[in-house]
Amino acid sequence: MNGSPRAGSPWPTPFAGRNAALRRRGLAVAALWLVMSACPSSDDPPMEPEPDPEPLAPVDLVEGTTLGSERFQPGNTTEGGQGGEIGGIGCIDDVATHYHAHVSLFVDGERIAIPPAVGVVEPVIVNGFAESGDCFYWTHTHDATGLVHIEPPTVADYTLGQLFEVWGQPLSETNVAGFEGTVSVFVDGVRHTGAPGDVVFGSRLHISLQVGTPLSSPPMYNFQG
Repeated sequence: MNGSPRAGSPWPTPFAGRNAALRRRGLAVAALWLVMSACPSSDDPPMEPEPDPEPLAPVDLVEGTTLGSERFQPGNTTEGGQGGEIGGIGCIDDVATHYHAHVSLFVDGERIAIPPAVGVVEPVIVNGFAESGDCFYWTHTHDATGLVHIEPPTVADYTLGQLFEVWGQPLSETNVAGFEGTVSVFVDGVRHTGAPGDVVFGSRLHISLQVGTPLSSPPMYNFQG
């Protein structure tokens, strides 16, 4: 006999254990290389933030329609205006000026409709349009297009935050009407860096509130008045 195991012998070759150990070591090194290659190096340049989306081309608004998924009941919540002054906003009596702005809401890329009759107490809605009610606050909506009417008794600054107080919904850097996450605000297609509630309404102003990602192109509209 020459010392070599016969074919089918149950005894391992002298180098079998060593070969298995080398294979295990090679697998461990490969796994470590994969983990390290997946981690960014301190020498790698920082990742560029995703660019802000470009606003869409303006289109016409159709009165009485709904733009987005319907998630809210018409009118104010119980925390909102019920006829008394709230957030410095009261019911319309004398009107010193009347202009319109537009508010859109997106959550994780899905458009959510701003409901009709925000700022209207006991609204009467016909064909998706709040025609009458016991009280119309100085800032209010008639339909679910996102068009906001501003009709105050004095010329002054009126804000998005005041509209949300009348509505009875939260508005912050992390919460829009109960939808929580990082909030991005675009005003006329340009990112707003302050608090969402501080945005001042202006005639034909477009405000897009976006919670989470992906960010959507802010919609723009042709105003009729």
